[in-house]
Amino acid sequence: MEETIDGAPAGTVEVGKQHVLRVASESGFRTPKPIWDHPDNAELKQARVNPNTLAPGDRLIVPALEPLAVSKPTDAMHKFVLNVSPALLTLKLQDYDRQALGKRCYRLVTAQHDPTGHGVVPGTPIFGETTKDGEVSQEIQPFASEGEIVIHADEHPSSPVEVKFRLLIGYLHPASTVAGQQTRLNNLGYFAGFSEDDLPQLRWAIEEFQHDHGIKPTGKINDPKTYNKIAHEHGDLLPGEKVP
Repeated sequence: MEETIDGAPAGTVEVGKQHVLRVASESGFRTPKPIWDHPDNAELKQARVNPNTLAPGDRLIVPALEPLAVSKPTDAMHKFVLNVSPALLTLKLQDYDRQALGKRCYRLVTAQHDPTGHGVVPGTPIFGETTKDGEVSQEIQPFASEGEIVIHADEHPSSPVEVKFRLLIGYLHPASTVAGQQTRLNNLGYFAGFSEDDLPQLRWAIEEFQHDHGIKPTGKINDPKTYNKIAHEHGDLLPGEKVP
């Protein structure tokens, strides 16, 4: 009998609310790299570019997890080291007027899904200070899927809490989609709505973004030049990367 996952052949995951980090965690991998770099995912990788920007319906091939065999003599002590690549969370925090929340104490907590299905497992709280530009760059749990960052009024932990941000890690839709552009524009301070019923609001937000970034204001949703610029400004595409 052929085993299936979500109705697809074993070894294939149809993405719904999942993302590469969570798929890797539930499949027993220490890092998502073997999945994302698998040749059978080359077409998906080219279309999405960033492994954390999948769309519902995308089909991700999960290779078999092969055990590593090492032969050693039984009369000696041997040390085995597992290297786990950490995930890097990078944020740029601003207030409603787009002013940087710089030189502020923060408290960051992330959590990852328990592979056994018992909810999420929170990590140890991390304390730090934003840069003068409001930036945070912090290593987090390899398979973190959600979290919260609390920002204080100044650099002292005893200062009042100014704002809290809920974090959804790895759930960003592709830049070429309506949902992907809405999320990025909302995060950048351009109110773009939250569903496909808000398309007029999205077009207005795109026009405002285009005007601010030297692009002819058209409000077009399917313009690669614009949605790639949005993704670069949002920070989820590297300088040389582009979404088709």
